[in-house]
Amino acid sequence: MSFTRLRSTYIALIGFSLVLVLSSCGLLDGQGPGKNWLTDVSMRKEAFSIELVGERVAAPTPDKSVDKFLDDEIEDANLDRRKFAEIYAKALLKVKKGYTLESVNDNQIRLKPASGELESYGVENAWMEGKNIPGHRKEVMRPYLAANRNAEHADIPTKANIIPVVRGEDMLTTIGQLADQAAADDKAKGKPHSDKTIFHQSIAPGIILVLMEDSPYSLRSITVDDIKVLNIKDSDIAGEFNKHLVMRLPSKITFFGSDVILADAGGDFDSSIVLCDKIMSTVKKQVKGKLVFSVPNRSAVFFTGDSLPSSIEKIRSFTEYAAANQARPVSPLLYTWDNGKIEQYK
Repeated sequence: MSFTRLRSTYIALIGFSLVLVLSSCGLLDGQGPGKNWLTDVSMRKEAFSIELVGERVAAPTPDKSVDKFLDDEIEDANLDRRKFAEIYAKALLKVKKGYTLESVNDNQIRLKPASGELESYGVENAWMEGKNIPGHRKEVMRPYLAANRNAEHADIPTKANIIPVVRGEDMLTTIGQLADQAAADDKAKGKPHSDKTIFHQSIAPGIILVLMEDSPYSLRSITVDDIKVLNIKDSDIAGEFNKHLVMRLPSKITFFGSDVILADAGGDFDSSIVLCDKIMSTVKKQVKGKLVFSVPNRSAVFFTGDSLPSSIEKIRSFTEYAAANQARPVSPLLYTWDNGKIEQYK
């Protein structure tokens, strides 16, 4: 059993000078707590950039060949969530040969392989990404379908592809349930017990560090059992694996805004740049006072200084909105960074 998470999809919005990550088009709804930062014109202005040197690992080219598996109706402006899920399920059946549909609803698709147990696929993230952009939904769906077409992983992760990423604490509940079920299945089949609990370290309230094996279109969580097999140490996480993360960031990270700043780091690993001390120390020099940041979802990270109450109010509002309305939320809380130490901002 492996735990896989899709890499992000991002699309350029006309009229903006930056490539905005559309992990959810709920940002355009004007619903939920906080303020929609896309409506703030100051967030369109380039503030500064950071150039990264060294070898880069390029993001995968979008797999356009999977578009043919999706009915054209997916681009209908009046498409509702249930119909979206049904089209998604139909496409999965074309991608995953030999599978049959067990059930589909607004939240989950369940497929049954020719042999083996039922497999579940969530609808939430894909719907949140694509619901407000008819005409671009096939682009959104490419990584979802490509990941499932190329879902096979080696039993043992490749150490050279392991990276640290930031995730929300609630990830542990969902993945923990899957791990418990996998362990029970192993026991029922008489297989040796394998600890499939994901490895994680607490960063601060609401956020954790987890390790992922990066492969085209998907990320696989590293488990406690993987840690033992690969003999991974804390020094690997802070050293070698952190370098692997930096290699997957673009050669230029651009920051937009004024009193509150948004990082554009390519879409896949934006929230995880808070683990890169050299980047964070550079950002700290650009703000007034203590560096305050947030990671409302996996594709967004906001920064400001604590010298002005108005800036704190603004970043808090942006964060609450992005965490409530975007797919793959991480945390609605604010944090401080000081020489590598991350704490909750209160």
